Amino acid sequence: MSKHTFDWIERQVCDIASERSVQPDRAFAVWCMQFIYPGFDLDEALIRTDTLRGYGGGDGGLDGWYKNEDIREFHLWQCKWSESFGKVFDKKPALELKNALEELLSLERASQYGDKFVEVATSLQLAMEHDYQIILNIGLLGSMKENSISQFNKTICDFAREKELKISCEVWDLEKFQQEYEEHHPSSETLEGQSFKFKLKSSQIIHMDFDDATLPQGWEVVVASLQGISLGKLAQQLASKLFGLNVRFALGANKRIKSIWESLVDPTDSQYFWLYNNGLTILCDDFKITNDSNGIPNAIIIENPQVVNGCQTVTAFKKCTGKYTDKPSVLARIIKPPSNSEGKKKSLLIAEKTNSQNPVLSRDLRSNDTVQKRLRKSFDQLNPPWFYERKRGEWGTLKTPEKNKYKDNTGEIRGSHRRLDMEYLGQAWRMLEGFPSVAITQKRELFDNEEIYSKVFSPRRNPEQFLFASRLRTKYEEFWHGKNFEGIRSTCGNYLTDSMLRRMMNAKGQVVSHSVALTCKALKKGKSWELSDAKIGLKLIDNFESKLLPWNRILAKAFHEMLQALDNDEEAVGFKKTLEKSDGNALKTLWSSIEATASILSFSDEKLNLPRDILLREEN
Repeated sequence: MSKHTFDWIERQVCDIASERSVQPDRAFAVWCMQFIYPGFDLDEALIRTDTLRGYGGGDGGLDGWYKNEDIREFHLWQCKWSESFGKVFDKKPALELKNALEELLSLERASQYGDKFVEVATSLQLAMEHDYQIILNIGLLGSMKENSISQFNKTICDFAREKELKISCEVWDLEKFQQEYEEHHPSSETLEGQSFKFKLKSSQIIHMDFDDATLPQGWEVVVASLQGISLGKLAQQLASKLFGLNVRFALGANKRIKSIWESLVDPTDSQYFWLYNNGLTILCDDFKITNDSNGIPNAIIIENPQVVNGCQTVTAFKKCTGKYTDKPSVLARIIKPPSNSEGKKKSLLIAEKTNSQNPVLSRDLRSNDTVQKRLRKSFDQLNPPWFYERKRGEWGTLKTPEKNKYKDNTGEIRGSHRRLDMEYLGQAWRMLEGFPSVAITQKRELFDNEEIYSKVFSPRRNPEQFLFASRLRTKYEEFWHGKNFEGIRSTCGNYLTDSMLRRMMNAKGQVVSHSVALTCKALKKGKSWELSDAKIGLKLIDNFESKLLPWNRILAKAFHEMLQALDNDEEAVGFKKTLEKSDGNALKTLWSSIEATASILSFSDEKLNLPRDILLREEN
């Protein structure tokens, strides 16, 4: 186990605990959900770990849950936090999780733990009706005794057989978290100018050269069966450098490739691996087929091999090396495009389209768009430069000297580096445009919906406009932070009680989103958002605490009035759900409160454009 990994996880967990005013054990469960399931944001992870039966109540042994409809899996979590490195857990977490499952299988028994537990039980029973696999996950900031793991697996296997259910177990200990982390952060080195030997399993190959009518002019392809053992060893040697052209960096081993692993290592099933698997697509700069002494093809020498489809398969061969026989092989299309600009353009399309059938996120398929490349370059040319992360995991591929280019020496930027994320930035722009609710609750449509995507990432937009939206969002995330209670009171007054502040922290994503939307609505001078508005806004952000002090008082008063109104309305659905509604009524209500307060603050002899001039009074 690595002390470095322990410290890294502990820091992130403590940040979550501080930001959302939750205990470290709950924050660790939140961290596990975010880390294991790609696409989970903090708000969603908090919802999935909200299992307590009222204030101070128990959770029935359940710390988190997740229903994966794509692959029909229902995940239950029991997490154990430790403040000391090297903690070894016994069978207690396993027993608690098994107990939680037994309680969930009966709605009557589940009801003793409250409505939240019943909600999970109802969802679980519906999943079982549709033949879902139940996955019992134990998350540990330490390790578990080997005999406890073996006993847990045996107990669950017997239980599954008795109940005629499909149940499996997964122990996520510190060592496994470390392995997963390494898979999330691939190398930034490339294979350009380097050649590697891929051994063939079969001498039967299809070689389509420049004259083949199947291919466009100038393209060359070989279709062959690659030897599994050789591929696994080569993948261990080259690691993530094999995936540099992929639309996403390697995201690690997850449940989606479990079936690949199982068929690969099974002594009987492994001979069918070639038939089960869709194969690989490898782009390269050049290739050469080599023969043995009898003139029979035995290998392909590939220059700059880039696996653009089949990353999970290659990862399986790499991870399972030594656990499978010489039987498994995999079909591969090795493609050599023309070296001109058209060849490079089509290569990117191949990387995108061959992944469109796989469970990659929508944002991954947009990462190589021209507009995203242009934004990356534009942000890099700002003074000072900003790093725009269009591919997930891309920042982790940079070496320290490269990161230092974006290091912030003023202490103003969170994380000490000037970084922007494609999804984060897109959400911030939707907030700016007046869609604060859907920016959070429907973030996937940002990349799924062509009309929304084209509008948000308009090529005519200046990078400073995007920069303002993103930085304003970050500033309000820091302002509406669980550890900033006293700072909020100092700015807004003591009328925001602890109870109200906790309710706001539970809806922090929406509070931040609406704060951004309202601030931008006030700052906008004309009907559309202009570069001049962004430049004024960036000056305000540079002095956020002083310049926006009067404005933030008005903003907090609006949230306070909404909370009071909801408390007096017996039919109200609650603060968080009110903000999450996509009808925009929450934004209108908050804006009306702001206008009313601004009118009271203005003087009759002043001709103010309320509330913009109050927001900019110090600036002017």
